[in-house]
Amino acid sequence: MLSSFAVLLVNEIRTLLRARISLFWIFVFPFFFLAMMLLSYGRHGAFGSVVVEVVDLDKTELSRKYIDDVKATFAASDPIAGTVVVGNGGRSPSTEVVRVTVPQGFAVAVQQGKRVPVTVHYDFAGGISSQVASKVFRPLTINFNAQVSAAPMPVAVQFENSGSRSALEFSLYMLTGILVMSMMTAGMNSTCIAIADMRERNTFKFMSMLPMQPMTYLAAMLLARLVIIFIASFTLLFGARYVFDLAVPIDARR
Repeated sequence: MLSSFAVLLVNEIRTLLRARISLFWIFVFPFFFLAMMLLSYGRHGAFGSVVVEVVDLDKTELSRKYIDDVKATFAASDPIAGTVVVGNGGRSPSTEVVRVTVPQGFAVAVQQGKRVPVTVHYDFAGGISSQVASKVFRPLTINFNAQVSAAPMPVAVQFENSGSRSALEFSLYMLTGILVMSMMTAGMNSTCIAIADMRERNTFKFMSMLPMQPMTYLAAMLLARLVIIFIASFTLLFGARYVFDLAVPIDARR
């Protein structure tokens, strides 16, 4: 039983490796598609709208000016569009919301030329839009400092990741989608085509005469494609890391 299964498995893998069309779609096309996507969208891609919650604990003219700058920046959609809402800083924001908190004593610190942190809370789990929105506050704050004070950078931006997950860049989102596409090509598509082809050539009638269960042959087919998927996935990941120079976190744990 085991020996016949091993023979079937080896034959299936050899059959797959001899199919040039299947090898192209499994191994070559994902690299071509990844290159086209990087060429079209770059490493950052297009971003959707984000919700920015502003919490003004100072409630002075300068704090309102800073918040007005926030509203104007996100209304201009440069580099990302956002809806600015007013919050009270109570419960923690959701993963899709970026919260900026202007602390009490903001105006006094700015007028005295002291550094005062404007806290930006965001969660990496909220997606790439939240990550990009959080980065907008650094140039926004530099512009605010240039307008209101001659002192060098009295207002500082302090970033706090309220989530537990690490950052995932747009290119890695794209790489994940291409990886799934190659898995579907290696698994579902090639399996369906192989079964239909063997049925047309009456291969199953021949196999029914052999002393083995149909599930043995089916398991060999599926395991062979699983091996190919495993090889193709590692090929794509290492190619993305060392050919396209994407920051792919490759280690045994991941």
